[in-house]
Amino acid sequence: MAWPHKPGFREEVGHRIRSRRLLLDLKQVELGRLVQVTINQIKKYEKGQDVPSALTLLRVARALETTTDFLLGRDAREVALAGESEAAFFSDRTVSAINRRLRGMSKEGRQRIHAMVVAFDKQTRTEE
Repeated sequence: MAWPHKPGFREEVGHRIRSRRLLLDLKQVELGRLVQVTINQIKKYEKGQDVPSALTLLRVARALETTTDFLLGRDAREVALAGESEAAFFSDRTVSAINRRLRGMSKEGRQRIHAMVVAFDKQTRTEE
């Protein structure tokens, strides 16, 4: 598949795949099974040595409970402006994974996260 030749594109896609996989506590071998590719191919994607075909990218997005837009670097605002659903960004499994990570943090860490979310919400409301 002819992907954009934007510098760092492959690495960015790989970083997004890895980040989502880790957030969902999936191993590379598990993701490989879900998308029907080898663990070595998953490693290549995550290292930015290769980019999934369109069909495989769709499978990766589904397995990671996100969108192909996210994996390709389209931001949420761009997706929202296009009138597309952002539901995949916040699936039940994603929320559960975030909650597990928050429960493992110190009280101070959770307070910092909360303050960042409040600040972000305030900023986005003023931008609308």
